[in-house]
Amino acid sequence: MGYIVFHSLPSRPLTKNHCIHRNRSSSSDWNNLGGTIPDEISIWSDTMFEMNLGGGTISGTLPSSLANFTKLDSVVLNDNCLTGSIPDLHEIASLNIVTLNNNANQLTGSFNDKFCSSPTNTSLREGGVIWAADSENACSCCFNCDPDRLECTDNTGQFTWKNLNMGDLDALKSQFEKKCATPELKKWILNECPCAINVSTDLEAFPFVGECDTNCTDPERSYVYDGYP
Repeated sequence: MGYIVFHSLPSRPLTKNHCIHRNRSSSSDWNNLGGTIPDEISIWSDTMFEMNLGGGTISGTLPSSLANFTKLDSVVLNDNCLTGSIPDLHEIASLNIVTLNNNANQLTGSFNDKFCSSPTNTSLREGGVIWAADSENACSCCFNCDPDRLECTDNTGQFTWKNLNMGDLDALKSQFEKKCATPELKKWILNECPCAINVSTDLEAFPFVGECDTNCTDPERSYVYDGYP
């Protein structure tokens, strides 16, 4: 079995034509992949162990068949435009990472109850699972995130951090400019982070290390966000 990696162009749609092999891994994070997740993805239910499609503009609902992906280790779908209900994933014993945060609070349902007390997935009870969810889907075993401020808090409530992709300028632009950004997020960006100053001290190894800034006077060093279409 091999891997499939989607090297996509901006807003390239995800369609059923991607589902052409019995693949173990689908990865295209921060490639601004668009479209919807097709129902045909269910053909991978007994082989796929990684689904990494975070950082795009994927819309529509999550296929209910995800609950039948028995070998999944990670489901990374954060920073998209997904809507609808969250499939019941608590019985997937192999699952270790689920990130559905920053989908503009459009997903419904919670990771609580079954998810945080799963008798099947012991890693949930032992703290071995990373669950990241928007505040509308908050739960006791999750990193709970605010999509209007791109801010997350751990499940103890003691640690909070900005959930910004500051290691890749194109990814940061994608995160800021996605079509489903809430009015609150747009306001936060324009007030708190209209520019990202490149503070990298080693441009060869790290071409971009961003830091939010509100003084957008140096276009050679700053990414200035001018507004939404």
